[in-house]
Amino acid sequence: MRRAALTVGPQGAGKTTFCKTLLAQSADIAFISRDDFLTARYGNAAFDPYSGAFEMGMPIFWDNVQVLIQEHEMTIVDAWNGDDRERRSIASKLQNYGAEVVEAWHFVTPIELCAERFARRAMQERESKREFMFKYASGKRNAQTFYSLFGNLHGTFNVVRCIDDRQGVLFPYSVLLRL
Repeated sequence: MRRAALTVGPQGAGKTTFCKTLLAQSADIAFISRDDFLTARYGNAAFDPYSGAFEMGMPIFWDNVQVLIQEHEMTIVDAWNGDDRERRSIASKLQNYGAEVVEAWHFVTPIELCAERFARRAMQERESKREFMFKYASGKRNAQTFYSLFGNLHGTFNVVRCIDDRQGVLFPYSVLLRL
């Protein structure tokens, strides 16, 4: 049975980190990150609204998702999905690509922690304290906006899993499937 999981949560929720750790534990899982895919293909231009890279890259990204779903039993898709309408569209796309079960992996990370993680990236890039504070405020605003648009996952997905990455325990994939 082909399954697909869509990560759901604001920036800084720990989605990509969690998925990459899980991926390292199991070779049976395919993983694709929209941000990693676009950055690898277009560099920093990937998210510049004037470059056109995002618009050119997304159809290629979805072609890659389709291939992964057809070749693997489980595919995790880490892609921004801000509101209910967008999540419904992605879930429908995943089903059309051959996923018989479409899951939402909802990351329940507090807004403050999302903001801290978002800002920490600025420090890793050796940005100034002013940039750090700006990124912290931006991260908090992004998380608040995400949760204000959240909607309902249960009508869209076959399975909804809540993941709290702060526990520091990553379940083996077989256990995660039984939760």
